[in-house]
Amino acid sequence: MALQYPSEIYPAWESKGRKLWQWMSNPAENSCKISKTSLTFSYLLGRPRFSIFIVDEASEDGKTPLLRHIGGVPVEKGTNGHEVKYRSTDIVSYRYHPTRIGVEWFGFSELGMLFLSWISRPDEPCEDPYTAEIAKAVYEKDFPLDTLKRVFVTHIINEDTRDLLNRLIIENSEMMGIQSWEYPEPEFSALLGTRLGSTVAYLVLCAYGQELLHDIAALIE
Repeated sequence: MALQYPSEIYPAWESKGRKLWQWMSNPAENSCKISKTSLTFSYLLGRPRFSIFIVDEASEDGKTPLLRHIGGVPVEKGTNGHEVKYRSTDIVSYRYHPTRIGVEWFGFSELGMLFLSWISRPDEPCEDPYTAEIAKAVYEKDFPLDTLKRVFVTHIINEDTRDLLNRLIIENSEMMGIQSWEYPEPEFSALLGTRLGSTVAYLVLCAYGQELLHDIAALIE
């Protein structure tokens, strides 16, 4: 029997988010079209069309201890929790081509955490890997894949995602600090169903497949 849901509070976003959750949580859900990817960072390095820069950076952001706590990453004794080394990865295909536009991926990795700062892929047919596949390859080059605990999307430019975030922030303006939702709350499903939420879901599916359900919560600040 098909699952029955009450009327959607956030139409379209919720239904897509629930479908993605079912794909991630039920190995028997055969409608899933996202397979585990074999893409590696070495593959990207070996393709001339990709321009790649990797830089180790020290962060003195006051939020770093909180992010490390959320990410489940302990601060070692004798270290300053406010100063953490992040590895930034900047990937663009056809970076210097006068007319051709390809995929763009910029983010940071640290043990247990992956930060998506800027990701873009043309809507028209594109031969480049999907941004979720690149995210998996980037984290895997720095740390074992099974150590990834949290994915942060730090800059929201996509209009579809911003529209929902603006609505959630207004509706929950009385709440201070970090706001968190989990399945089956409608806000969780809606966030998962946005363009950027879907990318995170695709990352889970293409990295781990349907057989591994990660403990997922949606947080905004």
